[in-house]
Amino acid sequence: MKTKHVKQMKKLLFIMLFVPMFLFGQKASQDKDIITSFMRLPTQELYDTANYYYRARNFDTAFFCYKLLTKTLPQHEDAETLKKVMTSYFRLATLYGEMSNYRLAQEYYINALSLCEKLDETGFESTIYTNMGNIYHRLNQKETAKLYYMKSYKICKDSLSLILLLNNMGSLELMSGNRDSALHYINTGLQISKQHNDKNLDALLNNLASYYQYGKQYDSAFYYFRVSLNQSQKNNSIYVESSTLSEIGKLFFEVGKIDSAQHYIKLSNKIASKNKFLDILAGNYLILSKIENSKGNYKSALQFHEQYMALQDSINNAEVYGSVNHLQRQYEVAKTDQQIEDLVLDSQVKENKLHYHRIILVIIIVALLALGGTLFLVFAQNRRLKKSYKILVNKNVEIMALDEELHHIKKHKRLLPKVQYLTSTETHTDDVEKDSSCALSEKEQNELLKRILEEMDNTSIICNPDFSINKLADLLNSNQKYISYVINHALKQNFRSFLNTYRIKEAQRLFMELDIEKFTVNSVAQNVGFKSYSGFYYAFKEITGVTPNFYYNSVSNSRI
Repeated sequence: MKTKHVKQMKKLLFIMLFVPMFLFGQKASQDKDIITSFMRLPTQELYDTANYYYRARNFDTAFFCYKLLTKTLPQHEDAETLKKVMTSYFRLATLYGEMSNYRLAQEYYINALSLCEKLDETGFESTIYTNMGNIYHRLNQKETAKLYYMKSYKICKDSLSLILLLNNMGSLELMSGNRDSALHYINTGLQISKQHNDKNLDALLNNLASYYQYGKQYDSAFYYFRVSLNQSQKNNSIYVESSTLSEIGKLFFEVGKIDSAQHYIKLSNKIASKNKFLDILAGNYLILSKIENSKGNYKSALQFHEQYMALQDSINNAEVYGSVNHLQRQYEVAKTDQQIEDLVLDSQVKENKLHYHRIILVIIIVALLALGGTLFLVFAQNRRLKKSYKILVNKNVEIMALDEELHHIKKHKRLLPKVQYLTSTETHTDDVEKDSSCALSEKEQNELLKRILEEMDNTSIICNPDFSINKLADLLNSNQKYISYVINHALKQNFRSFLNTYRIKEAQRLFMELDIEKFTVNSVAQNVGFKSYSGFYYAFKEITGVTPNFYYNSVSNSRI
């Protein structure tokens, strides 16, 4: 026992020391010997190393080790070694499947299946049949997928494997429109899962949500999708997490909540892109195309649809179908030896791989330093900008206070506002020609302007979203032409800018007085007559020099 323990410790120590050596290669001699050291490892140590990297999700290194193992098949066919090679084929097939390279995935599953039959590994054979069915499932070949699922079901004895199988069978039945049988498989899987500490519960809940979605029971569908999402995040099941986010997005689109749909699809895409889940990406691009089309963004819709078609072609083209079907027929009919695509390591890779990692590390460090410097500059600039904005807010507040005081004085002394109007001697030639087109005299124009300014002080009128120059003309018993002319020539503004000035002034007053816990910037925009937040935003920034949110937060903080 002591000797065995020492050997295990040596293996673990080797693996722990090998990781930094492989990734960074600090010495030139290690650069030349690192790849060779893999090839010289005994079968057991190579197998342990492969499993270590596979569990650590370092799939590139795991892939390399498993590939080497498939080349170490001994002529005397030792059973224990054959099991390791069988597992290597299986893991390679799984990795190819995650990369959506279904042709090579199926090839390696067939190699593993051949060894399963030779070693009489029924349990492993069931798992392989399930995964082969999954490939046909993803390729939308429902009948072939069902055939292999049923083969697996007949020989499956492991409860955890059975949960996954029932989940996949339920998903396939849903795709085929057989909701009753789908619910049967899903519920059976849920019962077994409960008996084994909710193993693979996330995928089952995802399919249960899909079942309710097909039946247009949207509340139940949303509920189970969210529970599935929480479970997948808890279990670090990134494929199920990405798939569930995608399904939630599609469900939101189905019920007409476009923004929410777009949000969840983008979250799904982030995970799917990073992990190369091409089937999920393809579905996401299709729904994004539909979303953009519903918004009238036809150019963006076309771009997403082209991305969808490109991915679909790479996954479902005739060559992939033909290769998979050919390999499967070859196995079913003749069960001949399978050809293996060996990983060839040339001298250039052996000599330059670690050097490449070192270059990448240097680039990353330089990029991080550059990013840090950029962020610092942005932070400093942002602080200066905020300081300038705060000064600008304070100036606006002071102007507001002076304006209120002036308005109060005028109101009590009953003074009419003085209007600085261009006289005929101060007007340019072009303006004189325009003046001559107005039927009102200069006195009548000044009188009309006075009445306009008095009417605009009535916030209940100007803050009505439907208030317009026509309504102002009705209130003053005048006409639109005269009012527009007077505002343009006396105040050098068009009516829209003139009205926005009063509304923004009212918004500033509300920001100073309203309870910040009960009102939002958007509600203030509506209260002062703006029909859209974007119109309010641009008008506020144009008149005050700062955004409404910044102004709101500044005056709110000054009151605390």
